[in-house]
Amino acid sequence: MTDVDDLAPELRRVLGTAGSVDGLRRLSGGASRETWAFSAEGRALILQRTRPGSSMGGPSMADEDRLLAAAVVAGVPVPAVVVDAAGCEPFLGPARITAHVDGEALGPRIVRDERFAPARSVLVGQCARALAAIHSIDPSMVSGLESVDVLERLRVGLDLVEEARPTFELALRWLADRRPPARPPAVVHGDFRVGNLLVDAASGLTAVLDWELAHLGDPLEDLGWLCVRAWRFGGDGEVGGIGPLTDLLDSYAEATGAPVDPEHVRWWIVAGTLTWGLICAVQARRHLDGHVQSVELVAIGRRVVETEYDLLGLLGIDAPPDGAGPASSAPDPNGERSAAGSDAAPRPDRGSTTAPAADPTAGPASAHTAVTNPTATSTTSTTASEPATTSSTIEEPAATSSAIEEPATTSSTVAEPASRSGAVEEPGPDRTPSIDRQGRPTAAELVDAVRTHLADQVAPALEGSSAFQLRVAGNALAIVERELRLGPAMALRAGDLLAGLGLADIPDEASLAAAIRSGSIAALTGSPVAAAIRALVVDRLRIANPKWLLPPDRPDPQ
Repeated sequence: MTDVDDLAPELRRVLGTAGSVDGLRRLSGGASRETWAFSAEGRALILQRTRPGSSMGGPSMADEDRLLAAAVVAGVPVPAVVVDAAGCEPFLGPARITAHVDGEALGPRIVRDERFAPARSVLVGQCARALAAIHSIDPSMVSGLESVDVLERLRVGLDLVEEARPTFELALRWLADRRPPARPPAVVHGDFRVGNLLVDAASGLTAVLDWELAHLGDPLEDLGWLCVRAWRFGGDGEVGGIGPLTDLLDSYAEATGAPVDPEHVRWWIVAGTLTWGLICAVQARRHLDGHVQSVELVAIGRRVVETEYDLLGLLGIDAPPDGAGPASSAPDPNGERSAAGSDAAPRPDRGSTTAPAADPTAGPASAHTAVTNPTATSTTSTTASEPATTSSTIEEPAATSSAIEEPATTSSTVAEPASRSGAVEEPGPDRTPSIDRQGRPTAAELVDAVRTHLADQVAPALEGSSAFQLRVAGNALAIVERELRLGPAMALRAGDLLAGLGLADIPDEASLAAAIRSGSIAALTGSPVAAAIRALVVDRLRIANPKWLLPPDRPDPQ
């Protein structure tokens, strides 16, 4: 049941009112929950309901209600619960109704809009204090929170969704070799980041949203997640694009009374980046496995490669000098305006500090070993978040909405094609890939025509959630167009890269991932294997989202 006419009577029954339910509209997001805004008897309210299909786990709605009550006692700002899960279940299924809270949740506005400069000046400290309050909740007072071993969850989850990627195997080995000492288990929010926070332009933090991934674990997990590149929205600061990591750690230490080792937080940044990759894959499988039909969810699957790229940088597997490695010969999207759009915000670098590159397969790091900081965007939101898809600067109405999350990427409109010709770059005179033999228009040209029609003729008539979904569809078509144009050459190049390693029984990347897992191949930093893995990832990202690439991988505009 998603139709407004069907939902309004059920809301009246839940609320026990004979009055009208006004302004009912679905907000643009959450990948795991649908969110509706409405008013009843003059009060602005928010409804959240669980979507069907697989997820990353987390507490039930009823357990989450108890956690929210404990958070209020601990001093965490959260929306007031109006009707809890028990009251909603008979009529709406797993759901909750909360009060509307004023504030902005759109990441790009919080990070880049000049109106939010006063908020940014205090937000890092407010986040630190909110996290300290969350971590102070007595775990014995909150039922239904699972104790999560992040490495076990990552290994089991990646195998479950059949994500056999060499980069992920390198990251898992790196994490296993450098795991910080265990801390007493604490309540972990699990999705604390810009985009899941409501922010007032003048005063800063007004509410912490999206508790559906809460669990028991190391409290530093929340600090690392806040610093993952996916959540920086074009800002320069390590912490959600708004400030330096040192400010977060200092404020957190002041609030908790205990210092924090920054290298332990950096370990959690790597773990968080890999976790985001798993979440993208899980969300895509919800569509692919038939649980729910959603172009938004299936498009998220192509964001997995963004996390591969970020992980390689964190592990010290960077681009080779110009002309010195496989990455220099990769085909590019002609350097033209890509699916991100010409007005997409440039991405920041991976952080303000750089440490010596760590060998991803070496033994445990010393106390002085660090990884390059990431730059940051996530997962699922619970109060009205816009999903993390393939678009990033979508203007939603109503800046005071209780929670609309702008997706964590770099596109702002239905994208222009990288080429109008539909041609595929050829890797060499003797190995021309197959071309479209159906005549003109080519498949790529047809896709481009459809996308242009949607952008020019259909999009202007839409607004809100419908406009957002159309942008997602346009970005998905942009990926298809680039794959039609660049894919054949890149497939030949992938074969060449793997064959060039001279390794028996390694015909594809899945086999290479298995060899890294077994320990039969050590992809040392600077080795041909590491260079080949990086080149393959860069090629895939040039199709999935070229604007995510950082210099020197990003093609120069022409």
